[in-house]
Amino acid sequence: MPGESGRRRIYWDSCLFIDLLENTVERGRILETLLEDCENGKFEIFTSVVTIAEVAYAKQEKDKGRLDAQIARRIQRFWHVESPVKLVEVHSGIASEAQSLIRKCLSAKKKLTPMDALHLATARSVDVEEIHTFDNQLESLSRVLGIRIVPPSPSKLLFEDS
Repeated sequence: MPGESGRRRIYWDSCLFIDLLENTVERGRILETLLEDCENGKFEIFTSVVTIAEVAYAKQEKDKGRLDAQIARRIQRFWHVESPVKLVEVHSGIASEAQSLIRKCLSAKKKLTPMDALHLATARSVDVEEIHTFDNQLESLSRVLGIRIVPPSPSKLLFEDS
């Protein structure tokens, strides 16, 4: 569903930023393409401010037990003022919605973590068309929650002008 800007609104789960940071071969290429399309005004990308905390280091820093200034700069590019990624603040309404989603999943015998619930509730709060993630468990909740949750794809069909 297009927002006030007339562009489609997409929500990115934190795992996508981690894949960008790690420069995972196939995923990294897809995500860089989508990020460029966003920068060129084809659609808008939203994520929760909690993503900042979730994307704290790269695997190589963890493996080496040492922080790297270059990786810190790569992380910051996601959040800097000119980034095309729009950060959404978490507030009590989003937290209450997250709690409701957790309870809804519980009644459907599905598991939803509080952090994933915050992401889903944040996405709903900005009325996105779909949520992108590589998390299969999260994707499996799409029907239960009534939210389109899919892996990211630079498909022309997804971003055709309406």
